[in-house]
Amino acid sequence: MAVLLRPLTLFQWGKEVITTHGTAVPATEKIAVENIGFTPLDELYRPNLAKGYMLPHSANETPIVRGTTWKVSDQPLTFNQHQRWLSMAIVGGVSAVGVADPWTWTYTRNILADPTPDSFTLERRLSDGTLFNDNEWAYAMLKEISWTFEENQPLKFSAEGFARRIQSSTLTAAQAMPIIDIPPAPLCKVWLDATWATLGTTLLSGQVRQAEVTFKTGFKPIILMDGRTDLDFATHVVDGNEVGLELELTVLLTKAQYDAQKTAAEAGTLRAVRLLVDGPTADRSITFDMLLKYDVPTFFEVDDDEGQVQGVFKMRESTDGTNLFKVSVENGIGT
Repeated sequence: MAVLLRPLTLFQWGKEVITTHGTAVPATEKIAVENIGFTPLDELYRPNLAKGYMLPHSANETPIVRGTTWKVSDQPLTFNQHQRWLSMAIVGGVSAVGVADPWTWTYTRNILADPTPDSFTLERRLSDGTLFNDNEWAYAMLKEISWTFEENQPLKFSAEGFARRIQSSTLTAAQAMPIIDIPPAPLCKVWLDATWATLGTTLLSGQVRQAEVTFKTGFKPIILMDGRTDLDFATHVVDGNEVGLELELTVLLTKAQYDAQKTAAEAGTLRAVRLLVDGPTADRSITFDMLLKYDVPTFFEVDDDEGQVQGVFKMRESTDGTNLFKVSVENGIGT
């Protein structure tokens, strides 16, 4: 008996038409990840009608809802595909700027408007080498995405999303993997300033040990009484109360840095932070720009790191009334 072989698993995706989220489309590209975990949200209602059965329910089980959550964890970022993830999380409908390689994709979360994210159809194939199971999930978008910068690691990201229920599918044939261009995390540089206009002015040179950025999109699936026979969610909304941005910087402390950031924390001063990661090859980069304030308006944690004093700067979303979060990717993809 041949069993399904994990190394033969593959994942693909295609971007759906932004005006018809949830209408499945053929894949256009393989997804450069190690794994995607899918969890069904389907629920079966089990009433306990008085039938005289010595059972906890009366065998009248009825499906009442369908849907899926999905997740990727600690995946190495590749420049030539990361714009897809950003379009599901920050804002949709973005086009590349440029006339040839390198192209620039810029995703800016507008706090004054609906971000209209892109949705994707995800495909998965499980195979034993001869036979296979093909499935797809339409209306896939993200609830949260995070990036981690750690010693002796590549730049990694994790993402959590939702999608409609699992469906049988025919895998879209002959799709290619993007060119893999994974950046080592030590190629990151960090600037810490006070306003959006001065982003990228004050470099934290010789200080930053680790960083983690987490963005909560605010996107949610919504069930509507629309007579949907598939019992799935009808549409998505953006909940402004669920939008969030968090940053943790682990920094080797100088006296000047200690004093400056302690003062900023206590005063509730805006922090304009830029993280820039260049690629191992030319004309590849990703830039994170964000406005934040210290999470707690007081003294921050200090600890020991190889005999040095380090501080953990914990910040969360804030704004000057216009700006919040922007991510730009420079890669070789024009469409």
